[in-house]
Amino acid sequence: MNRPANPSVDLAGQPITVDLAGAAAIMKVHKETVLKDIRAGRLPAGQNGRAYVMLTRDVVALTEARIVEQTAARMGVTKAAPTRRSRASSHNAPAS
Repeated sequence: MNRPANPSVDLAGQPITVDLAGAAAIMKVHKETVLKDIRAGRLPAGQNGRAYVMLTRDVVALTEARIVEQTAARMGVTKAAPTRRSRASSHNAPAS
């Protein structure tokens, strides 16, 4: 089984959880910005005493969402067009 030797890191060697400073480093922002995201409900976090802890994947997901949103805004895209599934098989079936 490919389990990491240290249970606090994933298979890629990245930490599973981060504190405020770790989240700020990933997001390239000030720790106060991370606190604002936590308080606004944009970033899930637990609090152990006075310290916050976040899942690294949640921090990365928020960062990715901001990148996509801001890139779309710069390109003038207001909202992604919904994709439609082709129903060719049901429309092209011979009538019984």
